[in-house]
Amino acid sequence: MNFDELLCIQAADEKPSTTSLFRIAWHSFNQAVHNPSIAAVQTAIILLLKVPTSNFNLDSSFKYSVLGSAVSVANSLGLNLDPSRWQIPIWQVRLRRRLSWTLFTIDTWLSMSLGRPRHISPENWIIDKLMKEDVEEEYDPGSKSVDRLLRSSKLTNIVDSILRQLL
Repeated sequence: MNFDELLCIQAADEKPSTTSLFRIAWHSFNQAVHNPSIAAVQTAIILLLKVPTSNFNLDSSFKYSVLGSAVSVANSLGLNLDPSRWQIPIWQVRLRRRLSWTLFTIDTWLSMSLGRPRHISPENWIIDKLMKEDVEEEYDPGSKSVDRLLRSSKLTNIVDSILRQLL
């Protein structure tokens, strides 16, 4: 919106409705499931990270279902595999690794918080941690964001090992 001449003026007075944006994302994801793409996975991640609209309804059934669909789309795209040796541009390798790690992280934490089985089988999901190279391009190499993401990756691996022991 900031870069569009008309939208930036509209945004000055009113912010877009989060409900409307959610409906657009939900409709887009449902259409994209039939034709898996990186954009479909990114849309699913937006839906999964949506803040609950009510303190009494945490959307757990919805999020668990969307995560199952997102993991299915990701598997169709090969996001469960390490693309490091593929003949694709390095930016795409890093994007695929970030998306794979993000889904692994959401699956791990959602499984732990809901007490439900995981959608991702750790034995079949290669990308379970984030590497510095995966995020340096997106953030300033010396920034705190890179450090926080790497720490989050380590913490997710600790939770993952606990979940594996519980099975």
